[in-house]
Amino acid sequence: MNLTKLSKIRTAVMVCSFTVIVILLSYLLTIRNNDIMNTRANSGLSKITDYTCTEISAPDTPLGIKKEYRFKADGNYKTGSCIGFYIVHQYAEVYINEELIYSIMPSDENKVTRTIGSSWVVIPLDPEDAGKEIRAEITPVYESFRNREVEFLTGSQFDICLQRLKMDLPQLIFSAASIITGILFIIIAIHNYFRKTPGESLAALGIFAVMLGIWRITDTRSTPLVAAEKSTFVYYISVIMLMFGTVPLIMSIRKRFGRKSRACLEIYCILSLVTGTLQLILQILGIIDLRETLFVTHIMLIIGIVIIAVNVVLLKKDKKTHIGRKLSFICIAGVIADIIAFYIKGNSSGLIFTLAAFLLYIVFAGISILINYAEQKQRLSEQEAQLANSRISIMLSQIQPHFLYNCLNTIYYLCEKDTETAQKAISDFSDYLRGNMDSLNNDRPVYFTNELAHIKKYLSLEKIRFDEYLNIVYDIQATNFKIPSLSVQPLVENAVKHGAGKAENGGTVVISSRELKNCFEISVTDDGVGFDTSKANQNDGRSHVGIENVRKRLEMICGAVLKIESTPGEGTKAVIEIPKNSDEVTDNN
Repeated sequence: MNLTKLSKIRTAVMVCSFTVIVILLSYLLTIRNNDIMNTRANSGLSKITDYTCTEISAPDTPLGIKKEYRFKADGNYKTGSCIGFYIVHQYAEVYINEELIYSIMPSDENKVTRTIGSSWVVIPLDPEDAGKEIRAEITPVYESFRNREVEFLTGSQFDICLQRLKMDLPQLIFSAASIITGILFIIIAIHNYFRKTPGESLAALGIFAVMLGIWRITDTRSTPLVAAEKSTFVYYISVIMLMFGTVPLIMSIRKRFGRKSRACLEIYCILSLVTGTLQLILQILGIIDLRETLFVTHIMLIIGIVIIAVNVVLLKKDKKTHIGRKLSFICIAGVIADIIAFYIKGNSSGLIFTLAAFLLYIVFAGISILINYAEQKQRLSEQEAQLANSRISIMLSQIQPHFLYNCLNTIYYLCEKDTETAQKAISDFSDYLRGNMDSLNNDRPVYFTNELAHIKKYLSLEKIRFDEYLNIVYDIQATNFKIPSLSVQPLVENAVKHGAGKAENGGTVVISSRELKNCFEISVTDDGVGFDTSKANQNDGRSHVGIENVRKRLEMICGAVLKIESTPGEGTKAVIEIPKNSDEVTDNN
């Protein structure tokens, strides 16, 4: 499939995915996620181990059961003491002496989700609570969390927060570094955009770095301590980053690979976006929660890992890709470890190997992209200078004095014998010169129809000169593409001047174009005298330097190939093959 079309499909699907994400997150952000009731105001850290746990029937709950924990509030509590415990995809109600003092569950406003995500339950205790019975009813939302153990801690709220921050500090630091690095790359990419220099790959890498950091920073146990009422929003932010993170990653690396690999990566991006968007739509419609379809996200991640790994292995080995290849495999190993940890522990929070590996890769890849941009900018400057020189050389070759003299002499004699033809010749001559002059200011490909019109002006003048000794045949089957200006004109001129024009009885020049599977083909054929192609530098009057200029322009501007076949005494055929995968030559109108 055409890479340009795949890219457009991926962009369209990406817009749809982004729209659905905005709808879901806007909804969760603007409503009250959870109903929290707490009748107590906040006033060492220890773990409660002496408790009983019983599973009780509760038909009105998601699984039809609750876990009931009972323990005594032993000890002399100072003002500010708390009981705290962490819940994941569970609701909670806490009673002291059968008085409900705390509950957390989805708000009545929340119509699209069953889960509250992850949250901390922190209940202040008063000195008079010593010896009272505390009962905590924990309601699991999903079957996979039915037997998840809950750890009860006592101490001040500050102590609980401090302990979690200490445990999550490495993950928080790496996450923040990833976000900052990503923002920096995005700023540089935007700067490049306004300077009309490359920046797409760096921007995609920056977006991936930000998404990676957000995913991990929202996947810590510290985050719910500061976002209890928006814990569902935080959870879905985390999951969405995981679902769609591979897309910007692939967009940042796809230009390293060949056409087939890029097509494969584009198709994967489209499938990943479609899959994730469908999961979100099912969530919005309240049909099934993202947590229940998370295995689909992991399957897509594994498929993406396999595709990237295969393409990295097939990538041509050189010094520049050696380190990047190793870092890529370390990142792949990290993703696999992360998924395995998730299915063993129920989460991968605290596993910083993946985050550290990706952060190292992001920094290396970003620096490599910046170096490549600098080298590419230098190459482009050199190519622009070469293209400018070649345009001037080709243009000058088309208005050589002998051609001007011949045209003017022809027009002079026609003024007496055939004024109507003379007028047409003057018009064609004027248009021909204007076309050559315009090419000086045009370094972009032009529509083939424009080039063909210019050729026809030239041939109409030569037809007047050679009359019946020059026959012209047009076999134009395709015009929906672009080509560098004055790319076909020198080939036609050689066919006329050094081919058919030198044959004793004249000859025929055939100009044809057609669309093939992977390219557009233009050919200029004459049945003239021909020449020995093994002696390209021979002094035969042909404009070999001009042809080489054409060859270089075709290759540099649109990756086209010029082939010339000739047999002495039989004629010459010049063929231009323009690949379809070049955005410069495709006519999308």
